[in-house]
Amino acid sequence: MITGTPSSRCGKGAGLSRSTVSQANGQTAQRFETWRRRNLSADELSYLFLDGPCEGVRLGAVEKEAILVAHGITKKGARGLLVLRP
Repeated sequence: MITGTPSSRCGKGAGLSRSTVSQANGQTAQRFETWRRRNLSADELSYLFLDGPCEGVRLGAVEKEAILVAHGITKKGARGLLVLRP
């Protein structure tokens, strides 16, 4: 998990190299993919919420695209994010 800001972690005015940013991006993508493929079969949901907010991210399109967001509340009252997909 990344905590803090570059200046709090590396000193005031510290910059980030391309390789550092690239490495962090790769690690984040790998963690997200692991999270996205996790097994949800044991989750007993009482409520399921689906949403499709339109974000300013354009993935090869001229218009804004909606992102599928699914989250739920388990029978024990725990809330959790289930899916994020373009």
